[in-house]
Amino acid sequence: MRPTNLSEWTSEIGGLGTLPGAVMTYWNLGTIPWDRFDRSRVDPQLLAFARGACLVEFNADTYSDYLCRVFGNDTALQAQIRTWGEEEKQHGLALRKWVELADPSFDFDHSLAVFRAAYQQLPEDGGDSVRGSKARELVARCIVESGTTSYYSALKDAAEEPVLEEICRLIALDEVRHFNLFRKALDKKYGPKEKLGFPSRFKVVVGRILETSDEELSFAYRAGNFPDEPIEQDRTKEYSKDFMRRVSRLYEPEHYRLIVGLTMKVLGIYSSQRFRTVLSHMAHRFLRYRYQATSTLPQL
Repeated sequence: MRPTNLSEWTSEIGGLGTLPGAVMTYWNLGTIPWDRFDRSRVDPQLLAFARGACLVEFNADTYSDYLCRVFGNDTALQAQIRTWGEEEKQHGLALRKWVELADPSFDFDHSLAVFRAAYQQLPEDGGDSVRGSKARELVARCIVESGTTSYYSALKDAAEEPVLEEICRLIALDEVRHFNLFRKALDKKYGPKEKLGFPSRFKVVVGRILETSDEELSFAYRAGNFPDEPIEQDRTKEYSKDFMRRVSRLYEPEHYRLIVGLTMKVLGIYSSQRFRTVLSHMAHRFLRYRYQATSTLPQL
C-alpha cells in the first residue's frame, strides 16, 4: 500500500495536488479488479468502517433530491447534482460488494432499513436550504466533500487488502471532483450573488465541522455492524464519540493537511504549505487526545 503523497497533487484542486495516480477519470463496478480480492488481508476494523460507509453512500438519493429542490431554478446545476448522486450511490454499491466478499453474512438490506429508520432524514419537501441560503448550502457541501476526500484517503492508506485500497482510491478521487463541482458553483455564481464574505463562510464551516460527529456516520456504523442492537436516540453523542475514536486512529498529519488545505480554499485563504502543515499537526494531536478514551459500547 502506498501512502497518499500530497506533493503529487495537480492543478485539479488549485495547487494542493491530487492523490497518487489521480487522472480524473470515471469508473464503474467493472473497473475494479475483483479477482485480486484477498480475504487473508482484510482488517476487521476497516471492514466495520466499510459496512457503515456503504450505507451512507447508497443513501445519496436523499441528498440529491434535497439539493435539486434547493437549486430548483438552476437546471444546469441540477443535472450535475443528479450525476453526483449517481456517483455517490455507486460508491455504496462498490463498498457493499467488497463487504459481501469479506463477510458473506452481511445483510445489506436489513442494515440499510435499520439505518434509515434511525437516522432523521433531510426535509422531504420545500425548496429552502437548511443552511439558510444557496451559497451557505454550497459551503457546507464543500466541507462534506473535503472530509470524505480525507476519510477515503485515510482508509486507502490503511488498507492492506488490494481491492479495498483501489475502491477507496477511486472514491477519494471522485470526492475531489465533487468538491470542485460545489466550489465552482459557490465561487462563480452563488457566493458573489449573495455577497457571502469570509465571516459568513467561516460560520458555516465551523458549524459543519462540528457536525462531522453527528448521527449520520455513527448511526450508519452501528446499523452496519450491530443491526440487531437497538439504536437509542438519546445516546447519539456516545455513538458519535465511539465512531470518531475509531476513525481518529486512521488519520495521520498528511490526511489532516488535505482537509485543512481544502477548507482554506472554501474560506478564500491561500496560505503557505508550512502553515497548513502546522495546523494539520495540531488537529492530529487534538483529535487523538480528545478521542483516546475507551468506549463502553459493544466491540467488534
